[in-house]
Amino acid sequence: GVKKMSKKRTKYTSTFKTKLALELLQNKSTLVQIASKHNILPQNLQNWKKTHVN
Repeated sequence: GVKKMSKKRTKYTSTFKTKLALELLQNKSTLVQIASKHNILPQNLQNWKKTHVN
């Protein structure tokens, strides 16, 4: 059978968000590369960068 995407939002830890935001700031990879590598939306990553790095 086909698995349906659950509506439940995945909770990410603050540590995880900060780690990814810093990875983005260090220009190791692009926003989209990091997002797809960790299976998250680029928009989420952009928001985390704003909230966790300032």
